[in-house]
Amino acid sequence: MSDVHPHLRALADGEIDLDTFASLLQRDGTPLIERGASGRAHVTFVHVQQEPLDGVTLVEQVSWLPPEQRQLVKIPGTPVWHLRWDLPADLRFSYHVDLRPGGPVGDPTNAHPPSRDSRLRRPVAVLPEAERLPWLDRALAPPPVGILHARTFTSAILGNERPVWVSTPAGWSPDGGPYPVAVVLDGEEGHLAPSVRDQLLAASEIPALVVVLVDEIGLRNQEMTANPDFSRALATELLPWLRKDFALTAHPAETILSGSSFGGLCAGWTALHHPETFGCALMQSPSCWWHPSTATPVRTGEPASVPTLIDAFRQNPPAPIRIYQECGNLENGPPPARVWQVFGNRWLHDVLDLKGYDARYREFAGGHDAAWWRGTWAEGIRWLLAP
Repeated sequence: MSDVHPHLRALADGEIDLDTFASLLQRDGTPLIERGASGRAHVTFVHVQQEPLDGVTLVEQVSWLPPEQRQLVKIPGTPVWHLRWDLPADLRFSYHVDLRPGGPVGDPTNAHPPSRDSRLRRPVAVLPEAERLPWLDRALAPPPVGILHARTFTSAILGNERPVWVSTPAGWSPDGGPYPVAVVLDGEEGHLAPSVRDQLLAASEIPALVVVLVDEIGLRNQEMTANPDFSRALATELLPWLRKDFALTAHPAETILSGSSFGGLCAGWTALHHPETFGCALMQSPSCWWHPSTATPVRTGEPASVPTLIDAFRQNPPAPIRIYQECGNLENGPPPARVWQVFGNRWLHDVLDLKGYDARYREFAGGHDAAWWRGTWAEGIRWLLAP
């Protein structure tokens, strides 16, 4: 076992027992990371289980390898399964393992404990040269400083209702304001956006910002995919309803719509069609590949459709909005995308540039992953609220 992490080699050679090995995992945190050649890192994923298993598969969104190349191998005579990869040293990504039998499980010795935010409850690997996310690191520790107000939003346009949570910053007053506002799609009570906002506010990086978290109530595939009714409900029902109680601004330049994945698609599409309400769109890994036809198989010789969000910005006159857009440089999918996510995002940015938009685009070293979004959200907010 020459090409394995020293801890695993020592266990296989009988130099340490299982208890000592478990203590080393607890001390060092998993995955086990070693620096490799220039710009590379050796990453060892470990799963320990006494009960019999038929197999253990690593699940992540950076390698795009088939399942047979993501199988962990068992050390004979032990309950330890492992997989060692050589990866770019600047990656950050979430992962889990899929057990047969048993299904998906986390990593109890992961170096990054799970968050109250449901999208950050999977283990996270941060390699040695990964971009630091200081706003995220600070937000993970304390609870939000601001007050979280739970409300129920009833929409006549959509014919449904959903929870929303309004996070007011420290020092907020109903008689103050008007306050800038960020509406966050795929919102939930434990979302980290309010905590990230608190860190930015404490550092005097942004003005006092109200954050509105909008629950997707299981309808994101229908409502966030360029649905004009959902966009109209956000612009003409949700914000006017909240302005009364929370002293929110009516100024579009200080009104941000934020989302990731389908939420990012919705943020851009809604701002384009309702610039009188949302003057800023914060799009994190927006689904620039999406088009209604992607739900059906591609026939031989069928011309490819221009993805919906790209086509909307191509066909419509420029709107008076600012756009922060980002994507992982390893977002090579997802099925049934006819345009890979990262290529679609570059295509959209080129369209925005040619149309003359005030837009910023960046790529991070990773995949389609909240392990990046929750930290880089701070950079989008800072840029959009800059004078």
